Amino acid sequence: MLISLRGVRRAGFTLVELLVVIAIIGILVGLLLPAIQAAREAARRTQCVNTFKQYGLAMQNHHDVFKKLPPRGMNQPFRHSFMPFLWAFMEETNLRNSYNMKDHFHVAANATPIATILPIYYCPSAANQDAKQYGSTRCKANYVVNTGDLTNSAPLVPPLPPETAPFKNNRQQKFAEITDGLSKTMFMSEVLTLHDINDHRGDVFNDDTAACCFMTDFTPNTSSNDQPKYCGIGTAAGQIPAASMTNFRMPCVTGTTRFYMSARSRHPGGVNVLMGDGGVKFVAEVIDSAAWKAAGSSQGGESLGLE
Repeated sequence: MLISLRGVRRAGFTLVELLVVIAIIGILVGLLLPAIQAAREAARRTQCVNTFKQYGLAMQNHHDVFKKLPPRGMNQPFRHSFMPFLWAFMEETNLRNSYNMKDHFHVAANATPIATILPIYYCPSAANQDAKQYGSTRCKANYVVNTGDLTNSAPLVPPLPPETAPFKNNRQQKFAEITDGLSKTMFMSEVLTLHDINDHRGDVFNDDTAACCFMTDFTPNTSSNDQPKYCGIGTAAGQIPAASMTNFRMPCVTGTTRFYMSARSRHPGGVNVLMGDGGVKFVAEVIDSAAWKAAGSSQGGESLGLE
């Protein structure tokens, strides 16, 4: 018996149908990808906020025990940054016990603790792009303390210009001295770090000006240059060409007599900041300069802030 196959439709897709399906899938992916990326960034920013809260609790506990905050940095009698002062209050007691505060941070005995990479140093939004270490000898960090509207001048030893921020060089401030109020004073913010051994920005184990701190001379994520003591621009091996610096969102020129470094992050549109009462705020990079400087001051009595 002969069976006619006329009118029987073959299973499968034609080439045109496959192309249409692929195009639809491409459109859907294009629509969903920004949403997925935004959700991932929201999760990273939430993790960053939680890290700041750990720092805030550590600051509060340090003050409860010692009745004062850590210094921004020290160069007399020994060179230290604020970070070792907080280890014991951030579940890093063993690291603190291995660190000798009665000598400089860069001595051989302190080599292991200052080179130990801890998650609390790095914002997850920047972790895969920013440098984690200065060379291989000591850690950098995305979280640094506020030294206010202060353009430091050389030399880098006391006396320094008057500081109105909560973290000072060679001096530990008490909460009672923060007359603007803890909830209106920034304690910490974010910075970006560069894969360049000559760039000290974010280098928390260093007392050099504009290393373990940020200033409020310019608003967050500013296009204005940072001006630390060293910024690594050049053509020598390991240095970043000046034309490429903007790709890192951290333009820079080397300071000679004036030094400053701005708050910067890889969060779209702004930076996270830790307030003195332990609260965390997201500050838009379009914030008014006067409001930003007021939030960076601890004793200015300004009416402006981050509200």
